[in-house]
Amino acid sequence: RAFHLALAEAASNRRLVDMLEDLFNEMERLFYLGLRLRDSSEEMKQEHREVVAALENGDVTGVRAAITDQIITSRDRILEAILQGDTQSVQITG
Repeated sequence: RAFHLALAEAASNRRLVDMLEDLFNEMERLFYLGLRLRDSSEEMKQEHREVVAALENGDVTGVRAAITDQIITSRDRILEAILQGDTQSVQITG
């Protein structure tokens, strides 16, 4: 969360920061659901290193690819947890 918000702030894009904060607040339960499968902190750190390296190199295509890969990996982790029947973390109450 902090990593992504720092990137948005570095871009001097307040609207993006606000949108990401709202998105992270809405997605928090899903994020923890994916983490319940296994500790993926090292994997996430590596993903962030790849984004930073691409940014440092001015590689826009690399940044886009690294972030896209990160989104897909997170999605797959969450879907795996849901398919395993672990839905208690994402119960939505009215």
